[in-house]
Amino acid sequence: MKRICSLLAAAALMTSGAMAFAQEALPSGERATTPVERIEAAAAVIEDTTTKNLNRLHECVGGEWCDENGHRAVDMGENTINGIRISDVMNFTGNPYGGSATMMILGNSGTTYSNIYWENTAGQRSITLGNLRMVPKTVNLRPAETVGGLYLDMTLKELEDKYGAGRLMTASETQAICGPAVESRYFANVGMAVSFDPRTYTIDRIMLVKGGSAAFDISVLNADSPLYRYAEVYNWGSAPQQGDIVNIGTGEAMNFKYYPQSVILQLSDLN
Repeated sequence: MKRICSLLAAAALMTSGAMAFAQEALPSGERATTPVERIEAAAAVIEDTTTKNLNRLHECVGGEWCDENGHRAVDMGENTINGIRISDVMNFTGNPYGGSATMMILGNSGTTYSNIYWENTAGQRSITLGNLRMVPKTVNLRPAETVGGLYLDMTLKELEDKYGAGRLMTASETQAICGPAVESRYFANVGMAVSFDPRTYTIDRIMLVKGGSAAFDISVLNADSPLYRYAEVYNWGSAPQQGDIVNIGTGEAMNFKYYPQSVILQLSDLN
């Protein structure tokens, strides 16, 4: 609906000038077009331009990508990024061998704009989303730990298929349990929250909240578990301390900065 309204509004502006000439005489036998017909015609031109821009972008960046550590997988579809709709493409420059554009993305938190850059030199392809360099995805990493079947790098749709939409958390709520004010979802029935990377729309943190029933699948531990148990189950040399971040392999880490309020499974390149 928002898309249709914006097209009609733009079309109305395009036709407003033409309406000034509506009083001119027409050749015999010809019918004057109505304002609605002129708006519909202009809207069709705008829609066609948008489709062409989306197709041009997909020709340059379509396919599956991941960061240089194999995480944050992104599927660039014809008009989507990981299932989130790309409603328009602006500032397009270049060709399939190099260029840039700005994507207008209709996410759950509203409309956002994301710059994308691409290179294809001697067969070596890469894209950059914001400040995140990505390469073609070739392997699927095995998660070091999961929570109720959830793992890092999952998309919003994959999350919703398992747990539903959850509740969109406020910035202050997210900061209280993980630090940054990023888009996050809370599932009160199990005491779990997840946050999303704003560039790729993939899960980069899974947070287990004190008092919740959710637990890590391998260790069956959560925020209510004593720290020494983590060392025992994961075979760490010593128990983690409050504030520690411990790498657990495959680019993942266990974050105890907010313990005992929460324990966080996160990508290891996060603070």
